[in-house]
Amino acid sequence: MSATALASGDERTLGPALTDRPDLRGVTEVEISWPDQFGHALGKRIPIGRFAAALRSGVTFCDGALAWNSVADVQDAVHFSNWETGYPDAVAHPDLSTLRRLPWRDGVAHVIADVTDHHGDPQAVSPRAVLRAVIEQLARRGYSAQIGVELEFYLLDAAGKPIQDGAHCYSLEKTDEVDPALTEIIGALRQFTPVEAVGSEYGPGQFEVNLAHAEALTAADDAFRLRYGLKALARRHGLRATFMAKPFGGLSGSSSHLHASLWRDGEPAFAPQDGAEPELTRHVVAGLLSHLPGITLDGAPTVNSYTRYEPSSFAPTTAAPVRLR
Repeated sequence: MSATALASGDERTLGPALTDRPDLRGVTEVEISWPDQFGHALGKRIPIGRFAAALRSGVTFCDGALAWNSVADVQDAVHFSNWETGYPDAVAHPDLSTLRRLPWRDGVAHVIADVTDHHGDPQAVSPRAVLRAVIEQLARRGYSAQIGVELEFYLLDAAGKPIQDGAHCYSLEKTDEVDPALTEIIGALRQFTPVEAVGSEYGPGQFEVNLAHAEALTAADDAFRLRYGLKALARRHGLRATFMAKPFGGLSGSSSHLHASLWRDGEPAFAPQDGAEPELTRHVVAGLLSHLPGITLDGAPTVNSYTRYEPSSFAPTTAAPVRLR
């Protein structure tokens, strides 16, 4: 069902219209969500009867929520949202292609929104708007991107300590120690985001989840849902999940890995040609090395991020040239 069809419907009959989708039958509430610059899930819960209005006009919120730091402190130096601008509203517009049921709250669906400013223009610092702009730049050059995401995290007990002692990367035995909680958490999570695999990582109580590769925006949405869903499901098992870069000194830090490929006319643009790497691949690798300082600003947004950068720690500390065949 299209957004137009839903938005034009009578709000009193919108609930039954949504339940034409078997996976949404019985939904009485929708979470409209959008990420901030730290990947934190912002949003509002609305009753199903108000969803048509949300599709027509969006959901408003103070744009300061996209300018606060990781602990929601006001940052006066932010140019687009401060005391002088008056912290105007931004507007979240649900993207119906992302609508799905929440596996941990009965009768609730979840949808990811695009964010515009109060003039109706894409909010420049909204993560989804930034990514859409990059995707459009690629498309103008004839390319699309496929991204595979891996995220590492720690599972903690109620006191904030790792739920295991000792570590053994890829160990099924260490993974089994966390059952049945881990099996139940990941099983529910698979209903919400495309989990391909889960395994133990290099720290006690540390794990990694691999998501199926997808088009860039879809992959980002999937990773956003992974963080949100895993935290919620862990809480329901009396546990806490943290994706913090370095939650414990002396233990392995947590990272995220992005496996990227470019495609053109349905073919992988990085594929070897006559046994040699194409020139495009060389340019991409050179560009990544050249822009690592700028990438690091986004990839390491907090003080804690930099505590992970230690020599011989499996965290990147230098930009090394790469020799391609």
